[in-house]
Amino acid sequence: MTAPAATSAPKARSPRYPIIGLKAAIERVRKVYDEDYQNKILTLDAAKHMGFGTLNGKALGVISALRKYGLLEGSDGFVRVTDLALKIIAHNEGDEERREAILEAANGPELFAAIEKRWPGGKVSDQALKSFLLTEKFLPDATDTAIRSYRETTALVVTEVGVLVSTLPADDPEPDMTPEPISTPLKPAPGFVPPPPPVGGREERVIDDANQDIVIRFAGDPSVETYEFLADYIALRIKRMKAAKKD
Repeated sequence: MTAPAATSAPKARSPRYPIIGLKAAIERVRKVYDEDYQNKILTLDAAKHMGFGTLNGKALGVISALRKYGLLEGSDGFVRVTDLALKIIAHNEGDEERREAILEAANGPELFAAIEKRWPGGKVSDQALKSFLLTEKFLPDATDTAIRSYRETTALVVTEVGVLVSTLPADDPEPDMTPEPISTPLKPAPGFVPPPPPVGGREERVIDDANQDIVIRFAGDPSVETYEFLADYIALRIKRMKAAKKD
């Protein structure tokens, strides 16, 4: 009798946070607007407008950051520049509309709201902030990126708006700091032979569904943004197949 294939425990992931600061996010979304205005476009095209050749992990991370700031929106493999982003792009520095929009975008990421609730204006050392993030289930490697994004965003707000980032009322509910969803390993089907170990930094996962084999390959460790893009792509393919059947 063949022993059942062992399943490895899912890797821990950090709570949601933008991988770039608001200033860099505005520069990225401006490139999308310069090429396609507020048109609904493929996520891949938006990534290319921002200078990425493909929807790799870095591109998906930047797109996710723009969503968290409220600068991009969309689903099913499509995105568009938001009205909030347009308020920032269309107005000059010092204009009230731009100041208000920047403040709103800065308060978009849940992580930043949590930090501001605890330390208004970011009046906390990086070491204390890192300790806080670790207690909130952040992975050690993610803390530096999260802190850098927060500091850059705070600096932009102080420079352009002239006030501290925090605008949360005292009775606001505690921001959601639930970690990113973790994919649960699937139970192998009877007779399933696990794939060989990863080669060259690639990971292969095989899902056995009755008489159909679905093979999904990832380059390195897939992130939440990778799975989000995969879900959008599948939804888009389903929509196109249904449309083709109607024709």
